[in-house]
Amino acid sequence: MAKRKVFWHIGPADLGTAFLAEALEARTTDFADLGILVPGTAAEMRDAGLELRRAHQDGGRTRADVEGTWARIERRIWANKGITLLNTPDLSKAERAQIRLALDGIRGVELHPVLLVRDLPSQVQAGWQSELEKGQTISPTTYAERVLDPLRDHPHAVSFWAGHDLSGILDRWTRTLHAERVHVIAVPDQPDPIWDAFLRTAGIEGITRPDVPLPWSVPGRPALDADRVAEIAAGWTKRINDGGFDMQGSLTASTGTTYAGTTDHLDALATAATEIARLKAQVAALQAENQHLDRKRRKHKRRLQTFTGQAA
Repeated sequence: MAKRKVFWHIGPADLGTAFLAEALEARTTDFADLGILVPGTAAEMRDAGLELRRAHQDGGRTRADVEGTWARIERRIWANKGITLLNTPDLSKAERAQIRLALDGIRGVELHPVLLVRDLPSQVQAGWQSELEKGQTISPTTYAERVLDPLRDHPHAVSFWAGHDLSGILDRWTRTLHAERVHVIAVPDQPDPIWDAFLRTAGIEGITRPDVPLPWSVPGRPALDADRVAEIAAGWTKRINDGGFDMQGSLTASTGTTYAGTTDHLDALATAATEIARLKAQVAALQAENQHLDRKRRKHKRRLQTFTGQAA
């Protein structure tokens, strides 16, 4: 009987690898021809991740309480007697109790967590872009300073490191797993090498990355404290080596060369985002005023009709 193996992309929660969900879904049939399972659509994967992260937030849940998308994915994993590819990078933010809940239903499966790690400057830039998409108007330089502050007490830092701190992710995910089955892969910014690296870990070759939408990316990066970045990367590398995990590539190889360049266009983008946010608020206020005036108009119209009827 074939050995059930799950190669599970668990993070970091990085905008630069977010295309994997749609890419895996687009190649589901190609994988199936090789006996490889993608157990859910991109939307189902996201729903399953949210479902698991919400667990234990209302007093504690058990597996019996998780009977939605994640339960269906578990059943599909057990029905497949070969390789399964999972992609839920937002679970890098999960707490230990939530991770235990995720693992309980697939005990006995050979599990291979996979971390696809771009260089830290790229991750910080992607974090800033994510904040812009949420409507934040922070400059890239200020965002980077907050994230790299050793105290990590600003809300931006707390949010970023929850899904990007490799040491924390490994601590939460790997307590009961075989170290040699935990794969940490340093990947470049380009989508094709990221796609190939994930599949290669599972021994899959010959399936090209489909043409799916890629996250928008601003060229250049905000200026970062190179010493601080190198310190963080070195700490991650030590944690990986001490844990005996499978490390592919280097997390420190590019830390001294990836911050050069002007940030003028980034600051200009932040300024533009601020103006867009102001205009959106102004439009929302005008829409609310229009709705108010329209309600008054309809009210007066009804009164006029009543008055006209009575006069007749």
